[in-house]
Amino acid sequence: MFRGHVNRVALRGRIVGMHESGKTAAEISRELGVTKDTVYLWIRRWQEEGNLTDRRRQGRPRETTNDQDEEIREAAEANPFTNAVAITEDLNLPVSGRTVRRRLHDQERFLFIQDRCPIHTSWIVQRWFREHPEIELMDWPSKGCDMNPIENIWGNIVNTWEPAQERTSHALLEHALREWEILRRKPDLVREHVESMPRRLQQVIEKEGGWTKY
Repeated sequence: MFRGHVNRVALRGRIVGMHESGKTAAEISRELGVTKDTVYLWIRRWQEEGNLTDRRRQGRPRETTNDQDEEIREAAEANPFTNAVAITEDLNLPVSGRTVRRRLHDQERFLFIQDRCPIHTSWIVQRWFREHPEIELMDWPSKGCDMNPIENIWGNIVNTWEPAQERTSHALLEHALREWEILRRKPDLVREHVESMPRRLQQVIEKEGGWTKY
C-alpha cells in the first residue's frame, strides 16, 4: 500500500510507470492505495495528452449534452453488440464516434472476458489491452473455456453451418458474417448467456474444476 504525503504528479507517474511495466489496473490500485477510476484516468490522460498535471478549469465546451449522454448509455445497454460508430449514426449525433466512445468510457468500465488460449495471451493482444486501460481484463484460469459465454455464441454460428454447401474459406466467411448479423439483432440472447455466469461458476465449484454442462 502506498502511504504518506507524496507529490500528486509523482504518484500519477508511478501509476503510468506500473501500467507500462505490465501491471493491471487492479494491481496498481491495490499497491498504491488509489481507486481504479483514478488509475484509468491518469493512464488515459498520459496516453492522450502526455501530461500528468491538473487541467485548467476553463476549456472547450462539452460536445454532448446530458440528455445525449443518457441516450448513448441507453443505446449501449439495449444492444450489447453495438459500437460507438453505430450509436453515433443511429442517434444522428453531431459528434464523432470517438466522442461517443469516450462518453461510454466515462460512464462505466468494461470488463472483458477471454480464456487463456495462446492467441489471447500473445504479446500483441496483451499490448493492446495495456493501450486501452479503460477495458479491464478478467483474471481467468488456465483451463476454463467452458465458462466463457462467447463459446455458446460461436456454437450458434457453427450449428447453422452446412459443410456440404459451404466448403470454401470464402463461403465459410460469408456464413459467419451472415450469422453474426443475425445475432446482432438478438441482444436478449447475449444477455441470457451473460446472466448465466453465476450458475456457470457455481457448477465449476461443485464439479471442483471438472466438466460442466456449459
